[in-house]
Amino acid sequence: MYKTPAPTMPLFGKSSEKGIIETAARKAAENHMHLNIHKFTPTINQAVEISVNQALDKSIPKIVDQVVKEMEARQIASQVGTSISSANKGVVYRTITAGEVQAVMAAIPGVTWHQCLNGHQYAVGECGNPIVQGKCIECRESLG
Repeated sequence: MYKTPAPTMPLFGKSSEKGIIETAARKAAENHMHLNIHKFTPTINQAVEISVNQALDKSIPKIVDQVVKEMEARQIASQVGTSISSANKGVVYRTITAGEVQAVMAAIPGVTWHQCLNGHQYAVGECGNPIVQGKCIECRESLG
């Protein structure tokens, strides 16, 4: 809010009639500006409130849809996780024998065989060069 600085001393002396009139005019101008600002403040507040309400009216359905989709996705993920867990129950992983490794190598021609740092074997197809990083399925060591 703009305020006109009050003079420290009237222009024509302390008891001058013109000084009193000047001071009164300044006060009236300040009050008029103050009244005008207060007159427009409710209008501005109403406009802001209307804008906010319109934005909320548009946004709330989108937010609700997004929350519903996320809840459905979490439920599906939970069901899939439960299915995988129950499918894995009773499954025993064992290391294959050297003979089985040879049989697999012979059965898959055109691939290059490598070993991870812990000696586990893996195959690389295509050109034979590991250009994609991965992890060993046995020890989770980085590959490629």
